[in-house]
Amino acid sequence: APSVCLGGEASAQVATLVVEAATASLGRRERMTSAFGASEELEEEDLERLEEELEGEEELMTNLVDCLGYTLKALGGQGAVALFDAKVAPLFLPLLAEATPPTLKHNAVCLVDDLLEFGGPQAIKYLGVAAQALVQGLDAQEPYLTQACVYGLMQVAKVAPQHFAELHPTVTPKLVQLATQPDAREEEKALVTDNCLAALGAIAQCVVVDGLPEQQQLFDLWLGQLPLKEDESEAKLVHRQLCDLVERGHPAIVDQAKLPTLLGVLASLIEANEETRAGEPEAILDEATLARVLGITRSIQTSVPAPQVSAAWGGLTANQQRAVQTALTA
Repeated sequence: APSVCLGGEASAQVATLVVEAATASLGRRERMTSAFGASEELEEEDLERLEEELEGEEELMTNLVDCLGYTLKALGGQGAVALFDAKVAPLFLPLLAEATPPTLKHNAVCLVDDLLEFGGPQAIKYLGVAAQALVQGLDAQEPYLTQACVYGLMQVAKVAPQHFAELHPTVTPKLVQLATQPDAREEEKALVTDNCLAALGAIAQCVVVDGLPEQQQLFDLWLGQLPLKEDESEAKLVHRQLCDLVERGHPAIVDQAKLPTLLGVLASLIEANEETRAGEPEAILDEATLARVLGITRSIQTSVPAPQVSAAWGGLTANQQRAVQTALTA
């Protein structure tokens, strides 16, 4: 957890300055767009110049939003909600409107995401305002906006599953669709896909009642797409979740029929650790999770009947087999 360098009063003062700068940026954007829109004959070079000028404002706004987001994260709980109420909501909540340009809507969604993740139970009061924008964002043409909306919905599933239940019939099928579309692993959509899978894992564990067929279906999809490799932050959390489920013996994961898939995921994680060591910024698991992965793999070898282990082992690539053998004998 972040250490709080500023108290509530100082954080409010900083937020006031940041919001003032954001308000000025929005004003400049509006004046630029209006000036260009008033011109009857726009040349291609004029449009390029407008885009360049807007890019500068977009970069500034991203930095300002990051500052507000880190402040919300550092305060947490009621402090974060109070700061959002007083400073952030008046300027940024209106930017959730459908007609808002995608980059500005993304800024607003990111701040809502931070509040939902770190604001505690009181932050859920904003779900009524934000839910429509988050759900609509799943169909956005811009992957960065879709990713932010998926992330926000995942936070709702984690911290307030009872509130997510109302969104579940609409949101979950859409997440499945996004995660399984033919181009889901292409570079432009890879981060969206990782976040969708992380969200589906959270929904299966936190929202869907244990033992229902839907939970098994979601976990089957989730496990079959692991490991995550594009979003390192989510990958670490999801792979930790996998270890939690296996160590608890969750029946949707620990099942004889799932052994080849599970062993394949564990072997892929061990193999990935050879390329980027656990603990490094770009690693997809931390050192503690790596130790758990190795422990689970050893346990499978000693506790599962040899014919089943042998059959699952045969499904691994030669490099995965070598990586596992090397890691377990190190």
